[in-house]
Amino acid sequence: MDQQPAIDPNARTAGTHGLVRVVSPDGLRKMEEEDRRKNEEYQDIPPISSLASSLRSKWQAALSSKQSEMDERLLQCRRQR
Repeated sequence: MDQQPAIDPNARTAGTHGLVRVVSPDGLRKMEEEDRRKNEEYQDIPPISSLASSLRSKWQAALSSKQSEMDERLLQCRRQR
């Protein structure tokens, strides 16, 4: 990845003030769009898609299991009142 550092202590060009690089809103939008496009291309790689799908399904299974356990516990506590 060819990214420009946010802080460049050696910068002596227009567009920088001290240690922080100044970027216009349009420039920032372009940089974000380019990063988003690169990330989308990277995520389309089959192993990444497969891993994401597997993690998503396991996360959902764990979440639903925990929710059902919590619901049973809450009902039991409510019935004891």
